[in-house]
Amino acid sequence: MKVLLVILLLAPSVVLAQTPLDLAAIVQTACGPTGYQNPAGCLVQLGRGSFTIGETKLGTCDSTTTQRLGMTIKGHGTSLGAWVPRYPTGGTTLVYNGPHGGTMLSICGSWNFLDDLVLEAGKAGTAVEWRANNSRSAISHFGGMSRFNIRGGVTGIRITGETFNDQIDFLRFSDGTIMDVEV
Repeated sequence: MKVLLVILLLAPSVVLAQTPLDLAAIVQTACGPTGYQNPAGCLVQLGRGSFTIGETKLGTCDSTTTQRLGMTIKGHGTSLGAWVPRYPTGGTTLVYNGPHGGTMLSICGSWNFLDDLVLEAGKAGTAVEWRANNSRSAISHFGGMSRFNIRGGVTGIRITGETFNDQIDFLRFSDGTIMDVEV
């Protein structure tokens, strides 16, 4: 009986094993440079497991040449997870390990999608941020998230412009849950 108990106690730590992931570098390698190009679109298929990421910017709103266009980041499925002990049960989980109050994922550009992921935002200020800046011709539209779960952080999804009246439109969020957040 003692052996079985030890095995059961070790099982959650095996599930919680996390691999560091430089998501911005992976996107840069798979998708090429930011901005308008032919072809601009790409699919980044993440593996199964839990991966730690810091603050990650996928495109910036400095100009049309710094936006990320046509990117899809796809995991291996989502799930609400276990509660005691707490661990995600999704196929692909991104776990925030950046500074307290930071932004887990910041996206500027169009036709960008996050699908089939669990985002454990923890101490992040914002889990996912969609940005635009019309004064620099950096708009964001036709993107979104599907089959996702966000847990933790202060804000689950933030849609914002860097200046007044920036253009962010036609974003779609479906089949998702946002839990344990303030906003």
